[in-house]
Amino acid sequence: MSGPNRVNYDAVAPEYDRRRAEGDFDGIGLALQDVAQRLKAQQVLDLGCGTGRSLQGPVSLPLVGYGLDFSA
Repeated sequence: MSGPNRVNYDAVAPEYDRRRAEGDFDGIGLALQDVAQRLKAQQVLDLGCGTGRSLQGPVSLPLVGYGLDFSA
């Protein structure tokens, strides 16, 4: 996919997490944990997870996280 407003995340992935190193993803990880608790789920799927950083956040449950993204 290409277009004037598209970003090639395959190309920027190595720098992406470093630019976002301030903990921007903690809220996503906590939200996934909250949803899992409410549903009594043991697994979560983050669609559009990018580099998977949101799945590495603070999790206090025995929770398995999976990520799926269009970019490699």
